[in-house]
Amino acid sequence: MDEDFEYLVLFCKKKLIVKVKEKKNFLTEVERVFGMELNPDLIKVRIFNAKYAEYVDSKLEDLPDDGKIELTMQIEESADETSIPDTLPVDTSDLDDLASMASTSSTASFSTTSSTCSSMQLPIPIPYVVSPQLFPPKLLEKMRTIRLNQKERSEVLDCVYDDITGQYHTYYLSAFQYDMIADGLLRNFPKLREGLHIDGAKALLHKRLRDKFKNTRKRTDSHVPCVKNKKKKMENSDSPSATPSKKFWGVKNFAPSRREADDDQTIKSYVEFMQQQAKLDKGRRKQEQVLERMQWTLPERRAAITQDFVPIAELMVTYPILFDEDEIIREMNSLTEADTEVKFNQNLEIYSKKILQMKPVKKEGNDVQELRKRVAAAEDAEKIYLTKSVALLTIPFYVNEKAAMFYRPLNEDDQSPGAHICWEGSLTDILNADMIYTIKVEGNAVCHTKSLSRAFLLLMCSYYVFNLEYKKGTQSMLHFMQRVLLDIDDGTVAKDTKLLNFLTKINKV
Repeated sequence: MDEDFEYLVLFCKKKLIVKVKEKKNFLTEVERVFGMELNPDLIKVRIFNAKYAEYVDSKLEDLPDDGKIELTMQIEESADETSIPDTLPVDTSDLDDLASMASTSSTASFSTTSSTCSSMQLPIPIPYVVSPQLFPPKLLEKMRTIRLNQKERSEVLDCVYDDITGQYHTYYLSAFQYDMIADGLLRNFPKLREGLHIDGAKALLHKRLRDKFKNTRKRTDSHVPCVKNKKKKMENSDSPSATPSKKFWGVKNFAPSRREADDDQTIKSYVEFMQQQAKLDKGRRKQEQVLERMQWTLPERRAAITQDFVPIAELMVTYPILFDEDEIIREMNSLTEADTEVKFNQNLEIYSKKILQMKPVKKEGNDVQELRKRVAAAEDAEKIYLTKSVALLTIPFYVNEKAAMFYRPLNEDDQSPGAHICWEGSLTDILNADMIYTIKVEGNAVCHTKSLSRAFLLLMCSYYVFNLEYKKGTQSMLHFMQRVLLDIDDGTVAKDTKLLNFLTKINKV
């Protein structure tokens, strides 16, 4: 054939054009272009399908005449799948950095480029083997069977840190190494995903590992020679200090990286697919594919919101799927560590009872007093719902903030900054059956819900998802929902005297 077959090949975190006269020479040409020797038996091939905007598992012999090809390196699996090995090999299908190896030898290793700690430093192998022997038996059993609590997650990080620093004498890791370790942990212990999509869970665990190494170097291992030398180099550096980044209010959102398999073209196809799906009724949507694409476009969305400060109205056009009560909560779950709604309701059920037992504040007025009477007269499930809802309505009065900053009757012309809950009717109508509550952000209705307590959760989610700043006169109420109901303490909350006084009164009930 006179014309070349031309492909855009994604491999080893590189995107290069590969041209061949005959398809049978494709892998040989990839070796030449990427400068490495490959084992055909360990290469996984995925071909981009434009119709579904997805990479599809395929084989070398099924190459099209042109297009995008994703290649990844695999590790050979044990022939006896029923046996439990002493060590758990990491599935490296997502670790394209394996290209740093000179060959496909399973004994290949990776030396950190971040810092040469000492003459005793040893290269960390690729893949990093997650051995069950790293963890105490009781912790290991929990890692395999249940979702860990914060203390248990910390123990897991302790074990990994001790292994890396003890066995390899390495205190500084590269981004690839953090990813490699996170990938191994998540694949061998799926419960560590905590209900998140694999990409979000990997980004979160990467951050936790990085923070663990940073904090332990500072608090425990600052005497280690390589750590001391690294600190001296940083202190003596003549480079100018970095410009402070914009502070996240309410929560420090992590900024996940785009998947290696994606580029501008695939992201565009995901967005267009979701825009088409948003035109359909929920029951007719391809919900599983929608949720996947929402997760894959999360990095673009976070950049648009936190870096480019794209207006809400523009986001509603680009990501219409986001503007739904369930999707906003899912987005919140991708930015935080907890199941947001479960934690919010559990804590609210505890505190709401105490709040309504406190002495009412005169500023509440007759309308709120009438709502309190409805709670007292209710029974069973209705009483639980009314207790949570009315308690939330009373909090602004206890912390000396204006209730209208958080909830007020619907006004179509209201373009005020920040976020609030609104409904049709007066305050006495707020708990009527079949009431619809609207969450407005910067004058835009971002979602609707039939539950008032859920409306308050969505209010908080809006601050996180849309990176809103806590306005003056709203901090104490928002801090209560953040710190107490959602149990989020990210260091952004300054001392709040009004909140502390409120919590003291609650604890006396």
